[in-house]
Amino acid sequence: MSRRADISLSLSLSLFFNCF
Repeated sequence: MSRRADISLSLSLSLFFNCF
């Protein structure tokens, strides 16, 4: 539905994995 949410989630996951 909202593409912004998808991008936000993707960025969140990317940052999360980057921290690990």
